[in-house]
Amino acid sequence: MVPPNELLTTVQVCQHLGVSRPTLYSWVKEGRLQPWKTLGKGATSLFLRSGLDPRRLRKHSRAVDGVPHDRPRTIAELLVLSSDRAMTAQALSCLAGHNFHVTALNRPSRLKRSLVKKPPDIIVLDLDLPGPSGWSALADTVKTAHQLGRPIPILAISGKFTSPRDSAKALRKGAWDFLRKPPAATVFSMRIRSLLRRKIWKELEAQGTHVLADE
Repeated sequence: MVPPNELLTTVQVCQHLGVSRPTLYSWVKEGRLQPWKTLGKGATSLFLRSGLDPRRLRKHSRAVDGVPHDRPRTIAELLVLSSDRAMTAQALSCLAGHNFHVTALNRPSRLKRSLVKKPPDIIVLDLDLPGPSGWSALADTVKTAHQLGRPIPILAISGKFTSPRDSAKALRKGAWDFLRKPPAATVFSMRIRSLLRRKIWKELEAQGTHVLADE
């Protein structure tokens, strides 16, 4: 079993080594650094802290004209279902710059087809869709994720249903988290990253990998 403080995400490894993502990806591609686990069809990698040797790895940092030669990869695929253009724009501006690929839908009728064709890593679902569509979309999304047999974190958001009873209802119906609209950009970004970590733990558990919990 692996202690949680021994596991590092791609972002944490970059911070630990003081390198960019393109440089890290080039090391992995060249076989100089091996991920401990690769999840989500290669979109997410975990590394063991004990396997990192900053002095040895920095010797292999290469660049062309001062720019690392590999392009950054997408950290995660995010799907936003909302008819609120401001909310969609916020998601794009907050996350696209951090290597999240954001797909926006404004009609629930397109949701199931999109999930089956290319399941995202995280869904941001606006409960304020016209009519009962928001709650229905939440139920349909949970059902489809179950049919696909994979965990898909759902962040429910609302500026209309904001009482503790409403947030509890959203969680009871299958949302992984809940935020009031409009969320602060920093809070929104942190919640997305937190959901991504939870998804990683779920996938590790599904693979039979045991990770020790913090005391």
